[in-house]
Amino acid sequence: ERDLDAAIRLYGEALRLYASKEAQKGLSDMEKLLEEYAGKLQPAKQALKNKQYDEALNLAGEALTLYPSRQEPQRIEREAGAAIQKINNLWAVCQQFMEQRFLQSAHAALTQLLELQPGHKTAPGLKEKVEIAIRDSEQLLDKTRKLLDKGEPPPDRSDYEQARKDMLEAISLDAENPEAPELLRKVTRHLPPERMVALFVERFPLGMDMTMRERFRKLFPGLDEKLYEDELSIEQTQLKDFLIGMYEVTNEEFCLFLNTPAAAKITFPDHPAIKLQGKRYVVEPGLEHLPVTNVSWHQASDYCEWYSTRIGFSCHLPTEAQWEAAASWDAKPGRKRIFPWGDQLEIDDDFIKTDKPRRVGGAGLDVSPSGVFDMGGNVAEWCLNQHTRGKEAKVFKGGSWRDSALHSWRTTARNPLHPEAKRDYVGFRVAAEMFEE
Repeated sequence: ERDLDAAIRLYGEALRLYASKEAQKGLSDMEKLLEEYAGKLQPAKQALKNKQYDEALNLAGEALTLYPSRQEPQRIEREAGAAIQKINNLWAVCQQFMEQRFLQSAHAALTQLLELQPGHKTAPGLKEKVEIAIRDSEQLLDKTRKLLDKGEPPPDRSDYEQARKDMLEAISLDAENPEAPELLRKVTRHLPPERMVALFVERFPLGMDMTMRERFRKLFPGLDEKLYEDELSIEQTQLKDFLIGMYEVTNEEFCLFLNTPAAAKITFPDHPAIKLQGKRYVVEPGLEHLPVTNVSWHQASDYCEWYSTRIGFSCHLPTEAQWEAAASWDAKPGRKRIFPWGDQLEIDDDFIKTDKPRRVGGAGLDVSPSGVFDMGGNVAEWCLNQHTRGKEAKVFKGGSWRDSALHSWRTTARNPLHPEAKRDYVGFRVAAEMFEE
């Protein structure tokens, strides 16, 4: 049973009764085993003290093989095993933090791990790499802070472009640092891509709230509420900072896309403005700056994906909330406008009465508080969202040249359309998140 103390005691009693060779040999063997046990136990204690947990665990296990009933090696085995488990857990957590680029948390986990086991083989090298990345990130942040604090002369566009690259790199180095996204927002305020507008609206009421509903009813007192009943359910939306096209995408811009490999699978037969001549698409003269129409939701989405490569942002069709915020949100009074230009009906009839699309930005009155054009009329526009009516229908928003009734130009208007459908009164514009998580 490996109870060495009991065996030694019994052999000693046997020798007092009768000094047999067998008892003398048994006592000698037990004393040797006890000495061997002590030779394992003492190094195990020292290894545990030195935080050499693997060695302590092995030595304690060998000591227990010699003397299983002793409490001391059991204690060493428990403590060493618990420490190894904690180290393994910390290492796994650290690896997860590194994959997520959470450098501060990774550094804290590595520091705790090295306190448990200073002799860890790989943790010191990884900790050094983390500290270098944190330092590099902080240097980029400090460089951008100084740029934003710069007085006269003000920074030029190339400075802000470099700052944006620096902040994207800082985020890629340390995704956990909250200051880098905030500095990126501040830089982007100075640097929206050409023909795009930066919007910073945190909480946004999608649809008509009570006050907007009352204002709308006063403008159109006899209008049947069924025409806008699905706009009356208010949804508070949390919006991340985003970019949106200042203008609708034009025939010229879409034609440029059609002549790239990205549009190889798209065919444009019988389009009123864009024709295939030989192997290239061309725009009919005089129609270059009109909004492109007769494009499906999928074709518009393909354009947005291609446009991402031109501006360095991940582009897509605007979500319904993004579109509506860009069209209606007036930050000064903190409320939505019924029309992009305000709540007034007294406008030039020529502004409404037209039988075809205008040049983008051509109706100077149709501009939102954010500086985005043609969100009231010209052409309606595809949005990213699925419509609540029908399983496949997508949302399109805004009025168009064919809508003679001004109430159709309200900023909350929403309509369903199949994503493969093409209409001569539906176009689109591009949107993008300022930065990706």
